[in-house]
Amino acid sequence: VAVDAGAYIGIHTMTMARCFRTVHAFEPQTGILQVLGGNLALNERSNVVTHPMALYDRKTGMKLASQERQEVDLPMRNGQILYRKLSNAAALTFEVANEMDSQTAAIPLDELGLKNVKLIKVDAQGADLHVLRGARETIASCRPIILFEWEQDLAASHGTKLDDLHTFLSELDYDVAVLHET
Repeated sequence: VAVDAGAYIGIHTMTMARCFRTVHAFEPQTGILQVLGGNLALNERSNVVTHPMALYDRKTGMKLASQERQEVDLPMRNGQILYRKLSNAAALTFEVANEMDSQTAAIPLDELGLKNVKLIKVDAQGADLHVLRGARETIASCRPIILFEWEQDLAASHGTKLDDLHTFLSELDYDVAVLHET
């Protein structure tokens, strides 16, 4: 089993689907999830389970962060993202919502009770450590390979630092190796 947290349109999901019996792909953006579903159908990847939600360290609601917290310009009309004018939908940042906000569901991965997880890929625009904290039991029991992208400024906006991530993974007896740094 593999997990793709922040699947976007399925670039990594497709590769995972060739290598794993089952892939759980999480994507909180409805429009992007539809493209992911289309890509899976066109590529006959029936072993992928898509989840129209985000992963986080607790059950909560998420909302699109304000323009100030985004890496890219956020073209909107009537409260809706104009995807055709968006330079990179994969770069959109979400944040914990309050009860009055329009929300996308977020759950901890541990809530699914997945077994035999061998790979977890996380690209959650700064919320990566929160996603991993929500997978603590899965990580401890399955010992998967974990791939993640660490974005310092976005992580800070989620209240985490790289040292926090190293501490978390060290507590689970994981070594961290940098594959690429920019």
